[in-house]
Amino acid sequence: MLLVNNVGSTVVHAARSGKPIFFFWPDTLTARPELHAQLVAEAGIVVRTPEELWDQIRRFFTQPRMASELRAKARAFSSRYLDSSAYPTLSQKVGSIFFGNTFAQSDHERATARI
Repeated sequence: MLLVNNVGSTVVHAARSGKPIFFFWPDTLTARPELHAQLVAEAGIVVRTPEELWDQIRRFFTQPRMASELRAKARAFSSRYLDSSAYPTLSQKVGSIFFGNTFAQSDHERATARI
């Protein structure tokens, strides 16, 4: 995944799926790379010049180990910062609001029967 002057939801999806990520931030006026690098550098590689970007892309295609290392980096970032397994699902949260309890299967059946 190549992200140019961008840090957004794409990072979340790419990291969760273990895609190699290249952050290319040549625009230091609007992209604020120093701030973004602190937030997401663990997910991939941060480069700031076209020369540096092409060098990393060449390495990616010529050194198989680099691709696997970048995938591992993305997965580790996802595990560390994007794991939401401890949070309730949307249906559980809605059920707790409307039914005042955990959203059990019977609650789901009652709710959908009314629709």
